[in-house]
Amino acid sequence: MATTTQHYLRTGDEYRASLRDEREVWYRGERIEDVTEHPATRGGVDFAARMYDLQFDPVGQEALTYVRPDGVRASTSWLLPRTRDDLLRKLAESEFRCWQSFGSFASRQPNHVAWVFIGQRTYLSHFRQHAPDWADNLASFVERAERENLYTAACLIEPQGTKARSAKAGDDRSAVARVVARDSGGVTIRGAKAVATSSMMANELQIGTIYYPHVRPEESFWCVVPMDTPGLKLICREAVALPREPFFEHPLGSIGEELDALVVFDDIYVPNDRIYVMDAPVLCDPALFGTTGRGEFWIHLSRQAVTAEFYAGLAQLVVDTLGTGDIPTVQDHVAEITQYALMLRAGLIGALEQAEETPDGFLLPHGPTINAFRAYGLDLYPRINQLLQQMAGQGLVTRFTEADYDVPELREHFETYLTTSGLGIREKSLLMNLVFDVTSSAMAGRREIFENVNGLPAPILRHLLYFIANRKPHVERIQGLLGLGDVQAGGPGNVTDAWHTGRRRP
Repeated sequence: MATTTQHYLRTGDEYRASLRDEREVWYRGERIEDVTEHPATRGGVDFAARMYDLQFDPVGQEALTYVRPDGVRASTSWLLPRTRDDLLRKLAESEFRCWQSFGSFASRQPNHVAWVFIGQRTYLSHFRQHAPDWADNLASFVERAERENLYTAACLIEPQGTKARSAKAGDDRSAVARVVARDSGGVTIRGAKAVATSSMMANELQIGTIYYPHVRPEESFWCVVPMDTPGLKLICREAVALPREPFFEHPLGSIGEELDALVVFDDIYVPNDRIYVMDAPVLCDPALFGTTGRGEFWIHLSRQAVTAEFYAGLAQLVVDTLGTGDIPTVQDHVAEITQYALMLRAGLIGALEQAEETPDGFLLPHGPTINAFRAYGLDLYPRINQLLQQMAGQGLVTRFTEADYDVPELREHFETYLTTSGLGIREKSLLMNLVFDVTSSAMAGRREIFENVNGLPAPILRHLLYFIANRKPHVERIQGLLGLGDVQAGGPGNVTDAWHTGRRRP
């Protein structure tokens, strides 16, 4: 597909150039001078740059871009969904990005946090109601982000320290992220947030609060700032993969990774035009975030589905390579992984088919369906991971490097003792190295932890499902069958109570 004459896109090199600024990023006690060159960040930047280039390539353009009504080609990440086809287009973008990262190991690509902004934008009337002086800045930012093809990151989570948590800090609010000064041009924010995944390689950072009713007015805000804002400090965790690892030994690790960070606001100044919520605790209600965030959570589910399908493909490759397809236990393992993939795909489709229109005329997927299938996926993921490990067997333990195969004396032994009917010895080793990377490496461990706590672990998703899933029609049918009088039906209930108190209906 040819690119239209006009576009709101940028190349990988243009993206890299946008990161060479005064951002303050720390890694292992040292400040990173250039995130495009540092070993801990370069791999993630290079992967993102390749995705930007794919916007101009027939391989990726169909999924990564769309043509606006005015004829301008733009990133699908910033498409506002009004129709089922719009949602399908955004799903196709998500899945293309997932497959490019070996089954969704790059979770915070540009389309992800864009969904957070877009979800809030689809409820703009609600934001205007409660933050009338600020809300239109949200719409303005979404328009600018599309024009400039921005990469956005977010930090919304309170750090684990007791003083920094609004519900536990008590009267001492000195460590809670808050507004500490105001003038006619903007506000000054002090405090910290986590986890800020991929923020070191983004252009703009969304800062928000989702802890109502604990937060005070000065702690209730949503805004977006450039990554080189003075006083904005990113302290990165240790990397679990470094770029330029040999592709043969680490097919996944060789592409680098996304880092997470503690973000410190050392009295950062935020101009008024970059604020879209201020002094409005009601807009920091996690129940609202759960409503506006349905698109984001659907993308979480799409990552789970792609990972499952990736695992199903890997499982079959392992079976075909080792010639174990006639073993009933192996057949059952492959079938169970396949079942897992089909179930998650069904959840994606189910949430799409039950999509609901927002008050502002946009379309978002069905929340309860997303919660149910995300919890299912998280519950079973450790088992699916283990099944793939079991099928690969000793191939994950006795892995060899390309240098080993280059020694004739050693290669002769490999050919004698490790040759299979499925693949040559080099190709077999490459396959096993990939299985190791995605199931057993440090990156695999980080991904499992991240997905389990990112957007809530399975028990909380089910707890919320108790409140948001509507079981009343089922209750009424049973009442009719039995001739019972009216009985109070559980769910949907007060979702804010579900988030904050854990109280259940009597």
